[in-house]
Amino acid sequence: MNEEEQYLFDLRGFVVVRNALTPAQINDLSQRLEAHYANNKAAILGSDRTVLGNHANDAWSAPSLLELGGSYLDLIDLPAITPYLTKLLGDHYRLDHDYKRAVQHASRREWKALRAADQLQREMRAGRAFAGFREGPLNTCPSYRWQKKSMAFSNKRGQSPSYTDRILWRSQPSCRKDVHLVSPFQCHVDILGSDHRPVSSVMQVSLRLPYIPLPGPVPDLF
Repeated sequence: MNEEEQYLFDLRGFVVVRNALTPAQINDLSQRLEAHYANNKAAILGSDRTVLGNHANDAWSAPSLLELGGSYLDLIDLPAITPYLTKLLGDHYRLDHDYKRAVQHASRREWKALRAADQLQREMRAGRAFAGFREGPLNTCPSYRWQKKSMAFSNKRGQSPSYTDRILWRSQPSCRKDVHLVSPFQCHVDILGSDHRPVSSVMQVSLRLPYIPLPGPVPDLF
């Protein structure tokens, strides 16, 4: 985001980024929307938190466009847009799902759907964050944001529950086989008192004997 774009954003409240979508993404968005519309003809007022003017409007949408998958998930962190969001909002890694959808997935133990929308794992796979680090499978509830005194998620201005608390590890290439995940990543939702639930994993690390020189004088190699 250059100085001119920053100035225009401060002046007008928006910035225009040209060619943010590729032709392939535009085609994918169109095809997925048409396919969804073919089986869902009833009008819906808005998507996510967008509300249309009145019920007479003939605009069509979906309860959550994120559920269409594909390029609709890509819209949230497009490479052409991400630098602008980072400049304006800072670095935030959260689930892509809206609050209601994420809670539904968690209540149904649909961990795969939650993992598919986790931005940290997406950035790690792309090599843009925590290069060389590993993480166990996320087959458990998100650790944030919970009500402090009950086992229920807390709706903070519509923010979706997220895997905020993580356990990553990294080792030397020659030692990777010496680190084993014994107990997978687990969120302990029954431990109350904070809006973050504690998480844990159990690792087994195989130790190597240190190098011990043989007794006696050091040989003269020169």
